[in-house]
Amino acid sequence: MNDIDSLPPDIARLKSVQNLAVNYGPLKYIPPEIAQMTALKNLSFMYSEVETLPDAICEMDQLREIWCSYNPVKRLPPCIKDMKNLKHLVIYNVKMDTSELSLLKKQMGGRAVHYGFKRG
Repeated sequence: MNDIDSLPPDIARLKSVQNLAVNYGPLKYIPPEIAQMTALKNLSFMYSEVETLPDAICEMDQLREIWCSYNPVKRLPPCIKDMKNLKHLVIYNVKMDTSELSLLKKQMGGRAVHYGFKRG
């Protein structure tokens, strides 16, 4: 568990960080400056309170995996489907419509989009 509710814009200074995990906490906001973390390959913010991802995330050419399950995610940037190096998008139990996620999976072709919803 952590107490981080937002990532500061200064996060852009972390140019050589390859893995960033801010799981199990009150994180609500990911700033567009995250796109300046040019070496970032894996981003995880599961079990948090993030509702949207900044469009700037699509500028992250090195990003291979996004783990954002168990968040009230309502929207993903439309350009996420064009991220050629993104190999895994793990997005279970979010507030997006199943048809949107199904379409995204189809648009991303052979790249893995994992989604589903808890029953009950």
